[in-house]
Amino acid sequence: MTSPLDQLQLSAGEEILYSVLNTKGIFRKKLTGRIILTNLKLVANEYELPPSEVNDVVILNRHRTGQAHYTSYNVRGGHVRSGAGSMNSKGFTIGDLIVISHNRTDVILRNISDCEGLRNLILSLCKSLNQGR
Repeated sequence: MTSPLDQLQLSAGEEILYSVLNTKGIFRKKLTGRIILTNLKLVANEYELPPSEVNDVVILNRHRTGQAHYTSYNVRGGHVRSGAGSMNSKGFTIGDLIVISHNRTDVILRNISDCEGLRNLILSLCKSLNQGR
């Protein structure tokens, strides 16, 4: 089975900058969606949009989520009590990106982790392509 990234037709000088492949299933994985950003196009599932046509990228439904783990050890003996604890926390931001081109909503990217970073990447790519004209 070939990877969906291998099936993507890249032109000369085109590089993949960001990619997310959504799958379901454990043994028989099935592709449910893909988001690929290259230096020349944005691919959301089967829809392709050149970054030079993007007017704006808006973040909606932004929220923080994370995982926290706490471990503690207590030792009691007679009147002596000692304890130790540790906290490990990872938090990240998830949001939906709305890509607007020609003053209409073209692409909606749902549940993107680090949505602010991807938004900034798309906008800086658009800016650099528009300056190169």
